[in-house]
Amino acid sequence: MNELSDQGKWQIWKGVILQVVCVLLLMFAGYYMQSHWGMWGLVGTELMFLFVAIGYVVAKKTPLKEVFPFKKPNIRHLLGTGFIWAGCLLLGMLGIGISSFIFPSLMGDTMSGLNEVITSGPFIISFLVVACMPPFCEEAIERGAVLSHFRSLKNKDWLIVLIMGIFFGIFHLDPLRFITTAVLGAALTYVMVKTDNFLYPMLLHFVNNAFSVTISNISSKISGDEAMDAAMQVYANFDRGTALQLIGSYLFIGFLAPILIALGILFFMDKLPKNADREAKKARSKKTTKMFVIAACLSAVMMIGGMMIILCYTMKDPAYQEQYNQMMEQMMEAEQAMLIY
Repeated sequence: MNELSDQGKWQIWKGVILQVVCVLLLMFAGYYMQSHWGMWGLVGTELMFLFVAIGYVVAKKTPLKEVFPFKKPNIRHLLGTGFIWAGCLLLGMLGIGISSFIFPSLMGDTMSGLNEVITSGPFIISFLVVACMPPFCEEAIERGAVLSHFRSLKNKDWLIVLIMGIFFGIFHLDPLRFITTAVLGAALTYVMVKTDNFLYPMLLHFVNNAFSVTISNISSKISGDEAMDAAMQVYANFDRGTALQLIGSYLFIGFLAPILIALGILFFMDKLPKNADREAKKARSKKTTKMFVIAACLSAVMMIGGMMIILCYTMKDPAYQEQYNQMMEQMMEAEQAMLIY
């Protein structure tokens, strides 16, 4: 990422303090607004972070265009953003399964709360508030003001991505969604660090939230209130055994996540100049091959691991046990008949 014109004012420790302040604002001011005003409280919370971000940058006397840089998009980076989002979506599902295993008692309250926020009002209102506002407001504070404090970390993009991912996970104050939001935060930071273009994290955040809001509302309309209540009851009775089955399913469903993310990263790699020598091309080819080999291995582990977990828990299911015993009895009878003849 490019340094700011007054980088000396943007020390790392100040970024940590700013993140802590934002979390405290969410815990107290945000909680008060959302618990008393509902959807409008969520609007107030988002606008609060937007004003804090802009006010903070203005107080630093740093040009807004340096903290929130907007540039013309290109096809390669748009494709890369799309692949990374798809991979993170699958990893996010797995994250929910893992968190459910660690905190099974939180599953019911979390899912009920999310469903109420997303489907309680008209779709257009939910879409504007949940899908459209966070890409502006949350990104302004996270990928804008907070991230700018870490621009001085040269050649340590991985460290910036890791730190900002953890920050974003904590920022949502939800243990069950920590892994999912941390993965999303890391992806948002990666595209910002690689492009220094505020447009890409905003777009990725919008697509992610818009997808969730749209799917939730469609499911609610198709299933109806009774089916949704039944689903919430299932979540309320969640236990570690159910969560482990969920992890197996999501491992199997999401085994392509590493490959999708690797494809996304490929689109964000800098193009080699046309006059690049053979050694540079060879090094790039070796790096790309290594990345996809690792991704393929991770995908294979996820797929096989998911199948094994599903198979183990299927075999423990009473209905399966009964069917298996009947099948074995039939096979024994067939073998005995063959011996007689």
